[in-house]
Amino acid sequence: MKLPLLLTTCATALHPFQPRGPPTRKRPHFDGWCIRASENEASASVIVGCFSRGRRRYDKHLVIVAQRTKEGGAWRTRVAQQFYDDNECSLTTTDEGFRFAAPTGVLEASPSSLTTNFDLGSVQASISTGPENPWNPEGWLGSRWTRWLLPCRYAVRSTNSKGTWNERPAFIHAEAQYGARFPKSWRWVQATDTNATLVATGGAFEIGPLTTNTWLCRYQIGDRVWSFRTTDPRTSCEEVSDEGAASLRLVLRRSFGGEKRRLELTCTAPPSSFSEPLYCPTREGFSNSPGSRESFASTVSVKAEADGHLIDERTFEGACLEFGGA
Repeated sequence: MKLPLLLTTCATALHPFQPRGPPTRKRPHFDGWCIRASENEASASVIVGCFSRGRRRYDKHLVIVAQRTKEGGAWRTRVAQQFYDDNECSLTTTDEGFRFAAPTGVLEASPSSLTTNFDLGSVQASISTGPENPWNPEGWLGSRWTRWLLPCRYAVRSTNSKGTWNERPAFIHAEAQYGARFPKSWRWVQATDTNATLVATGGAFEIGPLTTNTWLCRYQIGDRVWSFRTTDPRTSCEEVSDEGAASLRLVLRRSFGGEKRRLELTCTAPPSSFSEPLYCPTREGFSNSPGSRESFASTVSVKAEADGHLIDERTFEGACLEFGGA
């Protein structure tokens, strides 16, 4: 079965979570999604990727399912990765939503709902949530005048939406990426509890001909939302990372509305808790050399200050910490 594509004629009108579809001319392109469900210290992730070399068709599709659950009183992480040829999958789109189907499951999304259910044998995850609560991580760089500079685009559908994971209540994080390839190297952190949520990603990001150390971060405590983008004025990030020791420390600063904000993150994880290298999109297709490695057993300590006064201090357990690229 040939992969059916019902794409809109104007890509600029597409919803940020939508697939952009394979290009007509010969060049690398990928569409990808990550949906993560968290419930106390347990969690699961579903990752779907579609890679194209042009000619208005995809070449390969990738599904990754990972979860951390307590079994027999001990925590255990299971990860499975599965490739599919183009003729094994289908991707249909409307103006606001899409449905990806593979032999092992489906991913279906619209602004009002998100559902994914994949069973790769050794690991299975069914995740669903309701209306989106988006965040624009790119800021001004995602505008129509500058977005062509970015070989990898990034959109967040929701950071802590209420939903279900295998029929039990969970908080859902959902994001999408598309473009020519992933950054040269990156770090990614995601954590949620009952009244706070965090997502941060950064590394050697390419902006036009330049490769710069860039960080994007969103921290929400109740109704208070802090966004940091080091591409914005009066915003900075100090980073100390050690993949071998499985540690990452960030100090983000931003002056906004007359307020000086400081957010300090300290992320650690047992080195033995990381997965084998996961496949990621490159110019040549999906590759796990070097790929990325994830831990679902990370501890993330957060301290938020405004004008030198402590706003919030907490520790997330069972967070996700990822090191990717070279």
